[in-house]
Amino acid sequence: MVYTLIAALPFGILIMVTAEQFYAEQEYKLIDDAEQSLADNAGYVYGCIESMYKIESSIVGNTDLAHFFLFADKTDPLPVILQLRLFTNELERLPLIMPQLYGVRLFITNSGIPERWPIFFHERRLAPLLPLTQTWRYNYRIESTHTFEIDRSAMAAYTQELRFNRRQVGYIQILMRMRDFFPFLYKNDASGDVQDFVFYRNESLAGGAITEFEQIIRAYISQEMDSGKSAGVLRIQEMGKPYLLVWRQVPHSELVLVRDCGAARFRKSFIFFRTATAAGVIGSILVLFLIIRFVTQKMMHRLYAVIEGMKRVREGTLGTQLPVDGNDEITDMALTFNSMTVRLIELIEKIKSEQQLVTDTEIKAMQNQINAHFLYNVLETIKMQAEVADQQDIVQSITLLGKIMHYCLRRNDRLVPLSEELEYVRSYIALLNIRNDYVIRLNIGVGEPYLSCRIPKMLIQPLVENAFWYAIEPFGIDAEIGITAQYQDGLVWLEVQDYGRGMDQKTLEKIHTLLSGEEELGNKNSIGIQNIQQRLTAFYGDSWKLQIISSEGIGTRVRVPIAQDRSFEKNRGDGCR
Repeated sequence: MVYTLIAALPFGILIMVTAEQFYAEQEYKLIDDAEQSLADNAGYVYGCIESMYKIESSIVGNTDLAHFFLFADKTDPLPVILQLRLFTNELERLPLIMPQLYGVRLFITNSGIPERWPIFFHERRLAPLLPLTQTWRYNYRIESTHTFEIDRSAMAAYTQELRFNRRQVGYIQILMRMRDFFPFLYKNDASGDVQDFVFYRNESLAGGAITEFEQIIRAYISQEMDSGKSAGVLRIQEMGKPYLLVWRQVPHSELVLVRDCGAARFRKSFIFFRTATAAGVIGSILVLFLIIRFVTQKMMHRLYAVIEGMKRVREGTLGTQLPVDGNDEITDMALTFNSMTVRLIELIEKIKSEQQLVTDTEIKAMQNQINAHFLYNVLETIKMQAEVADQQDIVQSITLLGKIMHYCLRRNDRLVPLSEELEYVRSYIALLNIRNDYVIRLNIGVGEPYLSCRIPKMLIQPLVENAFWYAIEPFGIDAEIGITAQYQDGLVWLEVQDYGRGMDQKTLEKIHTLLSGEEELGNKNSIGIQNIQQRLTAFYGDSWKLQIISSEGIGTRVRVPIAQDRSFEKNRGDGCR
């Protein structure tokens, strides 16, 4: 059960996190949609207000109309009636410019102008609004002209005083139905979740008395507006429910549009979704546990047999074999176990055989070492006898041979300083010069810092020996062998060069084939070069390769790469470049 929970817990957490992220994304979408809708609604309302202001400006700017209102003479009614009819026709065309406009009312102070429905009225009909304290009124029902009106719908009314030459001539009232001014207030949301509010000062324009909830909303928005904001988002918890409110003030007005995004129902749906998801996860965990338990019990009796076999192997019964039946992973495991025990016995037998071989080889090597020491001691005795007999040539030869044998007997030194290897080569050349009737000059051009480099033992001597046997001995004349060291491309290169007959292209290709490991060549030269290449590979890796450059009649150069140690990097200086 624990393992099932461990496996299912991350999946459950992932689902919960995904659900929370989904909720946040949906809430953000709600807010974004509400903000866009409020922006459109505010723009529409602001457009209506601007249109009503423009109508007012056009009427106020009509000096002929103002002059008529001020100076019309009731003693001569015919010109007044004709002029009144002309102005009525002009004002009745305004709804053609602004279709949503309900109408324009002019309340005239001059009693000499007769009333003409639905435009011109006497000022006394506006008495319930006077003195004029509010220019804007919403949910306004026309009482002053109700005898002339058929439509008793709620109106948005803009009322303003008319003056001409600083004299009052009456009042202008511009009307729009509330349904046309705030159409979004009268659209029904199919889900019933989203609700729009409009506030003007401290009253709600949704119709009816302001509710407690609307008073709470207005209080929150007033605090936001007092801090200088003109739009925002409110997340509140009132009356035991969460609310997500988006609000915006209509520009250049005291109107505030509010949308309740229906967060309560959305949150309830999300909680239901999350609960159902959690229940599904728990149910899945239980089903998964039952499946795992069933499969485990079915497989464990065979798995226990494998575990028991491992215990027997651990206790020393290496030949343990398991019964093999079925065709599943446990069967593969049993087959692998049986193959492993068989292979284990084979490896143990092989190790025993190799260990016996190593032991025999070490005994033989010890015997050879004892014989070499005995020979070295005998050479020292002969040397003493030659010195007593004043045979200096023999003394020198035996001394050089002793130094060579002493260098070779140091079996435990796999890496030696380059200086010791060069000393060994000098002794070897000196012995050759004593033996032969011609002189071999050894030209060593190795800088001081290179002498401390540690190289595989007996790395240079086989190359010098090859130079002697194949470039000098066939001619039997004085000759020279050069040994140099240089630092190039991050490596130290040791170079052995002779000035003999060199090699033709065919022979050089055979040597390169040998170095690539593609075939074995049996001559002495090839065996020495092959041994050096094998030792380089063993010490440094496959990328370390000998370089052989040879031309007929000019000679042969063999370049050997060696690794430099820290002391070389510290001491090589400019002289080793």
